[in-house]
Amino acid sequence: MADPESRPKLRRTDKLRLGVGVFLASFLGLLLAGCPNSDEGNEDNCRLLRGHDGPVLALAFAVDGTLASAGADGTIKVWDAMAGSERTTLTGHVGRVTALAFAADGRTLVSAGEDGTVRLWDVASEQERACLCGHQGPVNAVAYAADGRFIASGGHDGMVRLWDARKPGELAVLRGHRGAVFAVAFAADGATLASGGRDNAVKFWEVPGGQERCSLRNHSERVTALAFTPDSTTLFSAAEDQTIKVWDVGAEREMLSLNGPTGAINAVAVSPNGRYLASAGEDRTLRLWSASTGQFLEAFKGPKGTGSLTAVAFSPDGKILASASVDKTIRLWNLQGRDW
Repeated sequence: MADPESRPKLRRTDKLRLGVGVFLASFLGLLLAGCPNSDEGNEDNCRLLRGHDGPVLALAFAVDGTLASAGADGTIKVWDAMAGSERTTLTGHVGRVTALAFAADGRTLVSAGEDGTVRLWDVASEQERACLCGHQGPVNAVAYAADGRFIASGGHDGMVRLWDARKPGELAVLRGHRGAVFAVAFAADGATLASGGRDNAVKFWEVPGGQERCSLRNHSERVTALAFTPDSTTLFSAAEDQTIKVWDVGAEREMLSLNGPTGAINAVAVSPNGRYLASAGEDRTLRLWSASTGQFLEAFKGPKGTGSLTAVAFSPDGKILASASVDKTIRLWNLQGRDW
């Protein structure tokens, strides 16, 4: 046996490279292991996560790759996405948990629920930091500003509420929608908040003042989801009219309308590099588009019985796309190796 002292010693940088290599190899191995076999779609390209006792309604990735999910079972689950294992379960909401968002540093998670509350969670300690009340009825949407200063929520009461995230408390109530608000999103530059709702309108608001900048009504049915590009110049809105509208934020006008889904669209997300748009909805299909041109790129579909897709999120490196479904599952789709 060789003398241990005579073996080559790894430098710290070599150890880091080795660790990263093992991490990626393990994650890709898990993904390639695939979901259960199906008679359609491309299930061999994904990893299946199970744990919720009801439909999964929301997803969010933290900057370190931690995945959070929320569901009709009233729980929030935090996952080690690489291992495909549940890390912890957070409880506090009464009834369905409808929306999630991480702070940019990944240390705080914000959730919204049908109990009318917005809750802040310390991810490391797994403890609830604050419970924000103000909405009269279910809260349908929540967003965290990139600079960590503000949280926005949209409710069944037709209100958009702006909260102080650092010293949790209400800053402003934004009135303008006629009916429930189903989506809110902050632009990365922090200057604009977008909201969408039952009145088919997309509204832009000034932050932090809360003044309404404009109301865009090009959708023919309720607006369900919103997502900005990282450079804050473009907003994507999805609706039950089966279209995705592409908006020029500065000019406050529609540039494109994306068609293809055969049912209501429930969720949209933009990749971290701003190149891709993902959409998911009632036709149980996950679609990828070019964010710059609107060109359709690829579709991912689960097996029969999957049910409608409710949420979608890109991993921080953009290599994994997570989708949630009413069938109580989360799927992690591997996007590596694709040449679009």
